[in-house]
Amino acid sequence: MAGRRYFVNNMADSAGKYFEIPKEDIKTLCYSYLQRVFDEQTLTSEDADGGIYIGLAGVSYMCYYLAEHPEFAELRDDLLERSQYYLQYALTVAETPNLITSRAAFLFGGCGTYALAAAVYRALGKERESRYFLGKYVSFADGCQRPDFLGCGLYEVLGGRAGYLSGILFLQKVFGSEG
Repeated sequence: MAGRRYFVNNMADSAGKYFEIPKEDIKTLCYSYLQRVFDEQTLTSEDADGGIYIGLAGVSYMCYYLAEHPEFAELRDDLLERSQYYLQYALTVAETPNLITSRAAFLFGGCGTYALAAAVYRALGKERESRYFLGKYVSFADGCQRPDFLGCGLYEVLGGRAGYLSGILFLQKVFGSEG
């Protein structure tokens, strides 16, 4: 066998000891990561490609997720604004028909960006825009029914039907039974 598929853990075992990290320390660390992303993230079409997995839609999703988290309530409005800001760039790529972004996948496809847009615009109280992007997401469902619609696998979370279904679960959390 060529090479090991593991590494040796040189760290001491915890031996079942419990320790608590203060919540404020975690929030402070989150704030520093946020600021670093905001300071260093560029806004090119290459940055926008990759859906919410690796693209600008991912930065938008991070902002949306934190905006909806009770621990970050004091930043909600700012985080939703930033989420919309990054989302605008991500949507330009999602709207461009190419192989990666047109895939019906929540994490790595353009439709995940549409699901996120539906959620962000709903959180901002922009129902018309929210419903528009929800419709865009739903429009990918028919394509998922075709045998081997991707040509490279159907059941992967990153780029197949399982990913599309993951997006539906996300949207059910956002919209509940009304979506």
